[in-house]
Amino acid sequence: MPDFNQESKRSLDVTFPLRIGMLFLLVFGLATSFCDGPFAATIDAAKHTGIGTANYKKGNLEAAITEYRKAIESDPNYADAYFNLGNAYLTQGNLESAIAAYQNVIRINPQDSDAYVNLGNAYASQGNFEATIIECQKAIHINPGHANAHFNLGNAYTKLGNLGKAITEYQEAIYIDHEYVDAHFNLGNTYTKLGNLDEAITKYQEAIRIDPKYLSAYDGLANVYVKKRKLLDAIAEYRKAIEINPRYADAYYNLGEIYFNQGNLNEAVKQYQKAIEINANYPRAHYNLGRIYQSLDNRELTISEFKKAIEIDPKFTDAHYNLGEIYFNQGKLNEAKQRYVKTIEIDPDYLEAYMGLGNVYARQGNLDAAVSEYQKAKTRKQNITVAEHKKNININPNDVAAHYSLGVTYQNQGDLDAAVTEYRKVIELNPKHAAAHYSLGGIYQNRGNLDAAVAEYREVTRINPVDGDAYSKLGEIYHKQGKLKDAVIEYVKAVDINPQDAGLHNDLAAIYLRQGNLNTAITEYRSALEIDPKHVSAQIGLGIAYSEQGNLDDAITAGEKAVLLEPKNAWARYYLAFSYALKNEVLLSIDALKQAVNLDARMISFLQTDSSFDGIRRRPEFVRFVESLTPNEK
Repeated sequence: MPDFNQESKRSLDVTFPLRIGMLFLLVFGLATSFCDGPFAATIDAAKHTGIGTANYKKGNLEAAITEYRKAIESDPNYADAYFNLGNAYLTQGNLESAIAAYQNVIRINPQDSDAYVNLGNAYASQGNFEATIIECQKAIHINPGHANAHFNLGNAYTKLGNLGKAITEYQEAIYIDHEYVDAHFNLGNTYTKLGNLDEAITKYQEAIRIDPKYLSAYDGLANVYVKKRKLLDAIAEYRKAIEINPRYADAYYNLGEIYFNQGNLNEAVKQYQKAIEINANYPRAHYNLGRIYQSLDNRELTISEFKKAIEIDPKFTDAHYNLGEIYFNQGKLNEAKQRYVKTIEIDPDYLEAYMGLGNVYARQGNLDAAVSEYQKAKTRKQNITVAEHKKNININPNDVAAHYSLGVTYQNQGDLDAAVTEYRKVIELNPKHAAAHYSLGGIYQNRGNLDAAVAEYREVTRINPVDGDAYSKLGEIYHKQGKLKDAVIEYVKAVDINPQDAGLHNDLAAIYLRQGNLNTAITEYRSALEIDPKHVSAQIGLGIAYSEQGNLDDAITAGEKAVLLEPKNAWARYYLAFSYALKNEVLLSIDALKQAVNLDARMISFLQTDSSFDGIRRRPEFVRFVESLTPNEK
């Protein structure tokens, strides 16, 4: 697919206004009698500024800088010379000198809005977009109608991921200058990023109306059509761009992407090769040619094209990674390892490379190293997810869904304090967000703050009276607190809402059993088993209820079914032994206990104090069994 993240260079560049100096234009030819004293110095400064500007326009930056410096030597307070000097340095990439020059303009004239704008642009070139925003805002304070200031402010917000504010500034620039073509284009880019594709189309089309030769606008429009699966329209726009500039390599490349994804490999190869013919140093075109050859199982050409892509761009992670995959499949583990490691060096968040490296270690028999790499991939994935949610929040601080998703991610990572903060933010923005209340309740419950948990779950039930999960959580907490009547009330509500939930019937039965309400407990256990005949806990509970009722035959039957369902469940065997003991079946009880102890030695401490075994405890067989247990087990 075309690279939708590409932005036109034009969209980010600032056109710097050059100042020749009116004094140079008006006075340079006047009589020399005026050329003495301070006025003469200013005239001389204007002259050098004019010459410098002529050189600047020809691309002779060093000559331009020399003339601007001569102007400043003549008149240290000649602001236009400093201004143009800053432009020359900025074009040259000498950012510190550019910043110093613009600061001198502001020193001389604190009301020069253009100087603030260009100073902001110099900071942007350093990657200091926060400073860019400050300087552009100063310019707007001086001149609210400064379209370039609003435009550059929009660019800075875009770089910081605050697309909402970026849109506002681009729109303001267009309001000031309806024909501001780059603002229309960048607004189209922003709408594309936000998925507002129809608005994006409108803005790209407006940019093309203003400047029919704006190649990047055709590109942007075509990319949106690809997103909307309007491939014929996309092809048409790319070809329009090629008509304007037959050597527009990007358009050929993007055409190749469309044909590749359509399965038209021959046409895709033609377009990629055309892009390479125009621009031999087009790494992604080489890479995609490699992908086509890979799909045709031509390993030699695949490796060749991937290597060409890397030769042009040594940091091309996809090429490194896929070379690693090829080498791995060929059994060349050392070569594969080198490529995976290189991929990670370039991009520590390239998750697939960690997995690939883990696979290499696994095949080499180094399982500890393999597990370590797999774990790194998992951790990185979580961190990336956090970053994505934060980016969305940065774009829109009131994005409820983003705050909630971030909370869930933090909770999954075990960062519960951060999760609580996000859930509370969600509730602040939307007090009726039931899921946030429920998640908060879960955290409070796990932390033992049961009153706070109850408050959150109760809020869920107010928001959504048919949320069975919230009622069951309330029942669970009340059960733990020993508030059995309250627990029953909540579980009954949960069961009424979700009558086919075997777990709810089982939990409700356990409370009835604890209350001594044996008949009702038996009814609920049976309901659970009707829904899920393999519900072991319900089967065990049913056996206990029967034994408490004195119905030992049914208790034993229930216990035997539990053992059959889950032979390695120590509790199933323990409670079967319990029922055998109550019926005075000593040998059967001992046999069940032996198996329970073998599964879980903790059963020993239970049987030593459990009154259910008192009826057989003094029987010789039972005494010998107990004595047979090792001292450590006792």
